[in-house]
Amino acid sequence: MKRNSFYNKTPMENLETELVLRGYSKETIKSYIHYNRQFLDFISKSPKYVYERDIKDFVKNMIDLGLDKNTINLAISALLFYYKKIMHRKFYVPRLKKDKKMYPVLSEYEVMQIIESADNMKHKLLLKALYSTGLRVSEAAKLQMADIDFDRNIGYVRKGKGQKDRLFSLSYLLVEELKEFFEQEDKKAGYLFSSGNGPHYTSRTIQEICRKYTKKAGIQKNVTPHTFRRSFATHLIEDGCSIYDVQRLLGHANVHTTQEYIKQSKVPINKIENPLDRLYSKTI
Repeated sequence: MKRNSFYNKTPMENLETELVLRGYSKETIKSYIHYNRQFLDFISKSPKYVYERDIKDFVKNMIDLGLDKNTINLAISALLFYYKKIMHRKFYVPRLKKDKKMYPVLSEYEVMQIIESADNMKHKLLLKALYSTGLRVSEAAKLQMADIDFDRNIGYVRKGKGQKDRLFSLSYLLVEELKEFFEQEDKKAGYLFSSGNGPHYTSRTIQEICRKYTKKAGIQKNVTPHTFRRSFATHLIEDGCSIYDVQRLLGHANVHTTQEYIKQSKVPINKIENPLDRLYSKTI
């Protein structure tokens, strides 16, 4: 088998190889290659003739086009990775400061209204799972039966953000409902949330489900799957959960990220109670 030398590969092939070796996710690899290709098209140069000024011109063009700051910062990260890690160039390109937005958080009543508006049982279980676990939408989409420990009310995220595995908590009420529902479907394996035995729901499908039942519940807020994650964190803190436990449940590498989520000061903790269990116990 002929060995394909680093020097015989295209710049994007070298970038892909380096990202794979460092364990980056498929989504990140795709994004990094996309922005590096876009940059080379913009400057019409070979990578070895690229200067710091070229990257700054590209970033300024993205700003002039009115692109989202998160998108621009992702592009900067993609370019700096290639030119610093692979080309060994000493470039400095500052990332844009993010706007300090106030993102919507649902009240407990609003969470209940959205969940109870779902007339499709699988959709209702999905909404409950988003609120009960605080999972990212991509993590919830890929959740499999084998990832749930039904006896211990916990689940496992496999290769989440940063390719990290972690545990998450599950409402005991939701666990019982999942058991009952999937026993009726005679489903013992595969994805929790899928169309029959087909592929798992996409992130877009889950977003549409959230939007559909939010509208049906008559709630005017812009609700996404991430709104359930943010509400999960906020309600735990409001009920006395330690910010460090919330950080662990959300899978944040840095507690400052959790603080941005909840905008709350630390509160002492006695016992973590799942917010879905607390929500439904108030109605019994």
